[in-house]
Amino acid sequence: MSLQKAELKDQSLVYCCLVDSKRIITYRKDNDWVIQYGSEGKPTIWGDGGYQTNADEGIEPFLFAKSFNYSDGHESYIDITEEFVLYFKLYERAENKQYRNYYFIDELGEMIEVIKVEPSKIKIRLKYLKEYISIRKIYFSICFDFMRLSKQSLEEMKINIQEKEHSGENYFYNYSIRHLDFIEPWRSQSFIHGKIIINPDETMNKGYLFDYENQEYAAFITGFDKEGNEILQNCKKEKGKISLSHTSNEKY
Repeated sequence: MSLQKAELKDQSLVYCCLVDSKRIITYRKDNDWVIQYGSEGKPTIWGDGGYQTNADEGIEPFLFAKSFNYSDGHESYIDITEEFVLYFKLYERAENKQYRNYYFIDELGEMIEVIKVEPSKIKIRLKYLKEYISIRKIYFSICFDFMRLSKQSLEEMKINIQEKEHSGENYFYNYSIRHLDFIEPWRSQSFIHGKIIINPDETMNKGYLFDYENQEYAAFITGFDKEGNEILQNCKKEKGKISLSHTSNEKY
């Protein structure tokens, strides 16, 4: 039986957080995000006078949903943790708080887009995220929640009740289809709720984006020596000038 769009209601949220190595073992064991969108926690002083940076020990916000009410208006937007921005020394260009881009500037002055901020979507280049969590030896949790409500009952759709749990080393989620009789006019509900873990690269000892000494550079033919061999010169930049190091191929 086909369902009309008007009979359905979809809701979805993909969020994230950073998890330290001491917390990750227990964090993998259930579908609880721990962190919540819009209530990520902020630096605060507890009853004993102690200062705490994050609301939950071992769980660190990566995105912050911010909302402000002021005398003549309201504005909401998403911010990225400043530590990530500072680590890569990202350059920000913005139309406004809703539309922003962050760029990594390499040693040749080229701008590489790392973060793209839009009102309901944040895109981050995976290469930079992987380096960040690997250098810090922490884990990145992608938290997700997808729900669909229907005005039709499970009997009308010929679907059975389901309740399943799926887990592995780097994921944990619940899948459910059930009756719904307490939210009018919806009569049935299905949802997937859980998280996927991105592990740090344990072989990375220092950031490859700043490890210029070990980078490979393209080489170009810039001439020929007296024996007719090609002179290859790479494009590595050293102290404000292009390196003059070169190699020669076999004669031809």
